[in-house]
Amino acid sequence: DTDNSRWGSGVKIAVLDSGVVPHPALPSLVKSIEITPFPEDFSKIHGHGTAVASLIASNDPSAPGLAPAAEIISIRVSDESGRADAFELAAGILAAVDSGAQLINISMGTTENNPLIEDAVLHAHERNVLIVAASGNSEQAEACYPAAYPSVISVGAVDARGEHLDFSNYGSYLSLTAPGYALNTAWPGNRYASISGTSASAPIVTGAIAATMSDGRGVTMSASQAAEIVMQRADEAGIPGPDSEYGFGILNMSRVMNRAVAGIVDAAITHQRVFKSGSPTASDEIQVTIQNRGTVLLVNTLVEVETPFGSRRFNAGMLAPGAVQTFSMPVRLQGLPQNQPIHVSSVLTLGTPGQDATPHNNTRSELLYWR
Repeated sequence: DTDNSRWGSGVKIAVLDSGVVPHPALPSLVKSIEITPFPEDFSKIHGHGTAVASLIASNDPSAPGLAPAAEIISIRVSDESGRADAFELAAGILAAVDSGAQLINISMGTTENNPLIEDAVLHAHERNVLIVAASGNSEQAEACYPAAYPSVISVGAVDARGEHLDFSNYGSYLSLTAPGYALNTAWPGNRYASISGTSASAPIVTGAIAATMSDGRGVTMSASQAAEIVMQRADEAGIPGPDSEYGFGILNMSRVMNRAVAGIVDAAITHQRVFKSGSPTASDEIQVTIQNRGTVLLVNTLVEVETPFGSRRFNAGMLAPGAVQTFSMPVRLQGLPQNQPIHVSSVLTLGTPGQDATPHNNTRSELLYWR
C-alpha cells in the first residue's frame, strides 16, 4: 500500500463549516476562528465540520484522509443547525485568506447568488487562494453558490461503482466528482460517523489537491496548478468529454500520483449508451467509449460489442495517455417500446504488450434504457 502519511505537508487548508474539534484521527489545528461562536456546551456542536476535516487530513486508516500532513485551519461559520448566512460565509472566506490558507473547503452552499459571497470569492481568487465547494444535494440542475462561480472547483458525488448519485446537483459548472456515499469520518466526542453527500465529496478533492501540491517533498506547485493536474487525470465517465453529471470525470488519485511513472498499461471501457438521433435521416446508435488511463501509448486496442441487434468489432489504432475514443454502432430503434431496455456487453482486448493495471474495467455489461 502507498504511504501517504506526508501528503499535504506544508499546505494550509481552511475548513469553513460548523467548526473542527480535536479528535485522535486529526492533526492539531493551526488555528481556530469563530465567525459564529461555539456553544458553551460543546456536546451540542454539529459534527459536520469535524467530519469534513477528517476526509481531508485524517491519519486513521479506518476513516482515512488524502492529505494527513496538511495544516488545518478551522473557521466556524455555521451554527448547530448547519446553517450560515451570506455574511458569515463571506467573512469566513476573507478570514481564510488572511490566515494564509492556500486552499479553502466549503461543504455548504446557497441557491442565492449573493454579492457578498461573490466578492469574497473574487478576493480569494485574486490572492491565489483556491476554493473547493460542494455542488449541492437538491437532486437537480440547480446552481449552488459558491460552487457555481467560475474560479471555484465544484465537486459532485458518485457511489463506489462510479455512478452519479441522484442527490448530487449537476450542471455546466461542475468540475469533477468524487465518492460521496456512506463514507466513514471522525465525529466529535472521539466518535466516528458515516456521512453522504457532496459535502463529503468536496473535501476528498481538497485533500487530493493538497496531496498533489505536496507529496511529502515540500510544496512544489500552486493549488490551481495541482487542481489542473487532478482534473486532467480524472477518469472519463458519462457522456464523452466534460459533462453536466461528472464534470471532467471521477477523481483517480492513483493516476494523479503515478503520472510520472513510465510503463503503466491501463485501458478502460468508461461508458455505454443508446443514442436516439431524433432525425428520420440519421441512424440511432449504440455508443461505447474507452479511455487510456495509463502512461504508455496504446496500439491496436480491440473492442468487441454485443447487442440484440448483432455484434461489432472496433479497433483503436493509437490511443495516447489520457485520450478517449468513442465507437458508434448504427441500430434501428423504430418500433421498439421506449421502456424496453437494451442489453449491451463490451470487451476490450489490449494490443499493447503488458499487464493491464486494472483489468476489471476491460469488460462492461448492462441494460441501457432510452427514450
